Amino acid sequence: MQTTALLVSGDLILRSQIKLVLNESGMACQCCELVGFDRVIAGGKVECILLDIADPAKFSEVLTKLRAEKLNRYAIVIAFAEDAHRTVLSKISGVNFFVSKSVRLVPDLKQALNSARALIIHEKRRYYRHSINVDAEVLCERQITRVKMIDLSARGACLDCKGLPNNKTLRLIFVLPQSSHRLEIDVIPAWTRGTNVGVEFKSVSSDSDKALKAWVHEKETECSPASCL
Repeated sequence: MQTTALLVSGDLILRSQIKLVLNESGMACQCCELVGFDRVIAGGKVECILLDIADPAKFSEVLTKLRAEKLNRYAIVIAFAEDAHRTVLSKISGVNFFVSKSVRLVPDLKQALNSARALIIHEKRRYYRHSINVDAEVLCERQITRVKMIDLSARGACLDCKGLPNNKTLRLIFVLPQSSHRLEIDVIPAWTRGTNVGVEFKSVSSDSDKALKAWVHEKETECSPASCL
C-alpha cells in the first residue's frame, strides 16, 4: 500500500524540491496546478495533499472544496507559505501542517512528514479497500439488485453493477469472506465509474460493525507500518 501525495503548485523549482523529499520518504507524488485541482482530486484517492497557494481567497476555496469532497476529505494537508503570509493563511481551517517557504523548507517538510506519518497510516488503513470477490444484494424500496462486491474497507465498498439510485440510502447485504456472518449495512452511493459504484457506509449495526472491524483488523495485520508509508 504505497502512500500517494498530490502537490498543487505552479512553481517548477518548488515541485522539484518537494518531489525529492517525498521520494526519499517512499511516497508517490502527482503534481498539478491550481486550475487542474478539481479534476485531479475527483479522479482518485490520495493520502497527503501539499498546497502552494499564496492567495488567501483561493487557499480557502480549495480547502473548502477538499473537505466537502467525498473521496479525499480526510487527506492530510500540508501547506507551504512565505513567513509574511503564514499568519493570514493559518487562520483558515483545514490544514494539518504548515511548512515555511524559506531555506528551512526541506528540513521543515521532512519534520512535517514525520509528524504526519501516524495520521497518514491511520487514515490509509481506515479507508484502504481490500480486494475481494463476493456476491451481495442491494435493497432499495423492496427491490433487490444483485451485485458483485470487488473491494471493501471499514468505511465503504466498491460494487460492480449496472447502476444504483443516487441520493438514496440503500441496504447492502453480504457475507464476509471466510465467514458465516451476514452483514446488513445502510449505504449511500458516493461515486460511479463505468459499471463500478462506490458506496459509503452510513449506518452499521453493532454486530455487523464488530464483525467488519475484526475482518479489517485481520487484513491490516498483513501490512506492516513500514510498508504503508
